[in-house]
Amino acid sequence: MSRQDRRAALNNAERAAVEAQRAAASEAREAALLERSRIARELHDVLGHSLTGIAMQLDLADALATKGRSEEANSAVLRARSIAVDSVTQMREAVHALRDDSQACPKR
Repeated sequence: MSRQDRRAALNNAERAAVEAQRAAASEAREAALLERSRIARELHDVLGHSLTGIAMQLDLADALATKGRSEEANSAVLRARSIAVDSVTQMREAVHALRDDSQACPKR
């Protein structure tokens, strides 16, 4: 009888350990997905703000050039370029973070 009790206790302990591992893996996947979602929102925000800023600067450059204010128009184009360069850097950093996250994310 005690052997059966011991065997049942061992089986229950093994099942509990397997279940705990599954729960930990599930929690890790959930945390990774939440972080990926946060990074995706950040990418979306950076891209949206950047494109809006670039478009506004280029519209300004066009309006200034039309009025013969070429030096100011050129400055607006340079600001648009600066926004684009900064945005590319931010996007690369975010994509790098996503890649690192996907490598750290446990497989199902």
